[in-house]
Amino acid sequence: MEAVPDVVLDRLRRGLTARLDHARDRLAQADGDGTPTESADLTYRQLRRNLITVEAAELQRLYDEHRIGDTTRRRLQLSLDLEEARLANA
Repeated sequence: MEAVPDVVLDRLRRGLTARLDHARDRLAQADGDGTPTESADLTYRQLRRNLITVEAAELQRLYDEHRIGDTTRRRLQLSLDLEEARLANA
């Protein structure tokens, strides 16, 4: 199988992030004043953590199948790790 180009992986990641941001905005609007409620924020963070877990598993699968190289895997995993850390500190 052909390796997945970094540009494709980056585009997929941006799309997922945009969808999550949109969902977060919708949760905030549901509160009425545009500010996420604590419950909405917790829900968002838990959903994002779940998605990070899925993304990490897919990243590992692509690496195991030799569709991406180690440098790409490490770079993308670092990005996931940093995002997860930000969620923990929010």
